[in-house]
Amino acid sequence: MATDWAVEQLDAYNSIKEDGVAVTVRYNSFTSYDPKTDTIAGTAATDYPTYAINTQFKEKDDVTVHLNRSEATTVRRGDRMLLLPAYGLPDISNAGSLGEYEVHYNSYKWKIIGVASVEPGGIPVLFKMAVRRLSPV
Repeated sequence: MATDWAVEQLDAYNSIKEDGVAVTVRYNSFTSYDPKTDTIAGTAATDYPTYAINTQFKEKDDVTVHLNRSEATTVRRGDRMLLLPAYGLPDISNAGSLGEYEVHYNSYKWKIIGVASVEPGGIPVLFKMAVRRLSPV
């Protein structure tokens, strides 16, 4: 019997919702670019409300972690690791520029510094995301 990965995504979402915290993943798209002045005019934001399990890195100094096989991420003291269900989110792990994404939770805006997906069967079920606090929202 084949596994229904859409059901697995929903199960992961419900499990994390039960024990996690509410977060919003925001995608900021740029509306226009002026090549003459090399400026971007305006942005449009798309919000994806979801839930996450929040953990803090325990290292006292900067450390390099491998979220997946192809990329290393340097985490600093105060950075967080979030575990998010993929249900209802775009595939953040294949994003061209993580700078276009940010996470809002705990009254702060967080920059995504690294992300990896858990993909049994080739379908993202969970995202492991390293984030760094930017500013209050």
